[in-house]
Amino acid sequence: MTTLILTCTNVNEHYNDYPDYLVVDVNETLAARIQELNKHVNELNVYSIDALLSDGTYCMDEDLFGAINDDGIGALTEAQLEAYLDEHGYSDEDSLSLDSRTLVVKDNTAHFTAIPKHCGADVLVKTASFPIDAIIEGNPYDALKAALSSKEWGDARSILDEFFSKDLKQYCSYLATILQFYADQVRFTYGSTEKWSFIELDKEGALA
Repeated sequence: MTTLILTCTNVNEHYNDYPDYLVVDVNETLAARIQELNKHVNELNVYSIDALLSDGTYCMDEDLFGAINDDGIGALTEAQLEAYLDEHGYSDEDSLSLDSRTLVVKDNTAHFTAIPKHCGADVLVKTASFPIDAIIEGNPYDALKAALSSKEWGDARSILDEFFSKDLKQYCSYLATILQFYADQVRFTYGSTEKWSFIELDKEGALA
């Protein structure tokens, strides 16, 4: 099982009552469903296929980081987040009241959408896209998250060099989200030589 932590945006820049993240534990059943829809997209040569799907837990920034334990965000699961919310409650329940929760699958990526209750599609909530490859067992994204959680920066760089140095645009958004969670500890840069480098930061976020 892999866990997706996806940032949320709203199609209406003036609408502010929406969640910051969606956390989804992708078990075998959900992974198979996403892959099946992806297969149909490519076979039918359509832009996307939408399916109503209520999997995942939406939350605010405070909820997400409150649920993280000593193992770091790379080890966070939806079940762990739900346990935290059961104990502490939601920080902003109004922003988490959502209807029409939908999975949108395209040829190489997928994302989730939802509509705030009593509203229309003009204030659609949309998550960041994730590559279909990110839900396959043994994928390099999970290996990268494990290395980052362990603060093995060199191992993380090796994974980036091996798997994320070609066609960077196709996984740039999801990859950037993973790296951003550790931006106060380490900064990774993709250079013109098609190699990754990193700079470790101290506890104050300055160069170590």
